[in-house]
Amino acid sequence: MVLFVSVHTVSLYWLSQKALTFYPNTGDENSFLFQAKIFSKGHVSAKAPARPELFESDYIGSYNGKWFSTYPPGEALLLVLGVLAGYPLLSQFILSFTLVISLFFFLMASYRDRWTAFLATAIFYISPTFLFHSISFYSHIGAAAVFVAVLISVAKYEQAKDKRHIQYIGLLLGLGVLIRPYTFFLLSFPTGIFLLILTERKKRIANLANIFPGLLIGFAVFFIFEIYLGGDYKSIPYLYSGNNINKFVFHLSLWDLKRSIFMVVQTLRWVFPVGFFQSENINLRSINDVRLYLIPAAVGLIWLLIGKKHSDLRGRRYDCFLAICFGILVLGHIFFDGSGGRFGERYYFETAFVPIVLFSRFVVFMTRNAHRKLGKVAAIMIFSLVVASISLPNLLFYFPNTLSYYNNANAKRMDLYIQLERKNINDSLIIIQDTPEFYPSFYTRNDPDLNGNVFVNASMVLDENELSSFFPERKKYLYSRSSGAFEITQVQDFSSPR
Repeated sequence: MVLFVSVHTVSLYWLSQKALTFYPNTGDENSFLFQAKIFSKGHVSAKAPARPELFESDYIGSYNGKWFSTYPPGEALLLVLGVLAGYPLLSQFILSFTLVISLFFFLMASYRDRWTAFLATAIFYISPTFLFHSISFYSHIGAAAVFVAVLISVAKYEQAKDKRHIQYIGLLLGLGVLIRPYTFFLLSFPTGIFLLILTERKKRIANLANIFPGLLIGFAVFFIFEIYLGGDYKSIPYLYSGNNINKFVFHLSLWDLKRSIFMVVQTLRWVFPVGFFQSENINLRSINDVRLYLIPAAVGLIWLLIGKKHSDLRGRRYDCFLAICFGILVLGHIFFDGSGGRFGERYYFETAFVPIVLFSRFVVFMTRNAHRKLGKVAAIMIFSLVVASISLPNLLFYFPNTLSYYNNANAKRMDLYIQLERKNINDSLIIIQDTPEFYPSFYTRNDPDLNGNVFVNASMVLDENELSSFFPERKKYLYSRSSGAFEITQVQDFSSPR
């Protein structure tokens, strides 16, 4: 175990340095880290600057003197340990380790088949969607770890029929609500229905009632936190963050279906990286997506259809339960415009292991069938061929291209921070006028107490004396485009061109 922890940590650290250049790389990640820094100091919000719009940043809001992340508090709470340790990604490394170990124990407890557990866990572990989310500050690793803990409690309840496990499930779902409210709202339905199936008819209502206290506590804490930050129940920051409240659509269109199919395909090609890779090499673009990843996905679907004849009742139940959990996220996001994701479709990440589990079940079944009919050597050859066809293209071909792609892409995206480090510019005022990608608020990575370098949006500066009145002792630098290139130059004063 110690060896695995060491290899896991070193591998993720190397990947983070090789692929992502600077942290955080997106507004979402910056928002989580911003709130984690606030929590690490024992506060719920920071003191807002005199003119918060000067420091406007994606998914960071201000109200009545409070400065805070507009996201739910769960992910930020999970990041606090890493912030206190001085290396925020440490929390993600721990969570990803917890996730993969928990997945193995769940598969052992549910299917009671070590080969399925080993194969599915190994494929998930080397999947790009798992590894890249593990080296980011997105909330999906933490949410997935909580959901797998829910699944372990479900398996424990199936074995012991102890209502305490249902109480644990409720508490874990409540914790999940604090990380990703909509995701765990959706997942609570198949979980509750599956628990009903596992419970004797006369005890169903009494036992299932034990799930509600924990779940309601989670929603209560979420709403109290959001109302405190936003001022009243009509101004919940999370609903208005990124225009979330307007992303819900209560009709079904052809475009919605196409978007959902695309999201599923995105998930599959990052789970089974066969025939797809990220590359800037123009000679490879014509073959960068031959969709071979649909083959193992189709194999998993075949198992879901034929497994009834070749599996015990317990295994069949878990196959269907997991497939429904994956499907409920797909269905739920048909009505919520949450498309997009750098490392696969992240809105399905909490159940991204499901296609892998179904695929692994089929492979183990075929291997055992070959062992009975063709002998041990043939079974080993079939199993090895399948494992090699999934892992080798990933490890030898996909990852080198993807790492190079993201290293180059993020070097461009985070050029401002790379230049600041190279020029050893610290504790200064950085005025962002032009950006290589997106918009200024995407790049304003400010500390809640405005320590270190402070970033402001040039378009929000009212007059040349404003910045000097806020930061009289700090040197000022302008980040702008000059002759086609982006440069950082020192300035005395700055007035926004209007």
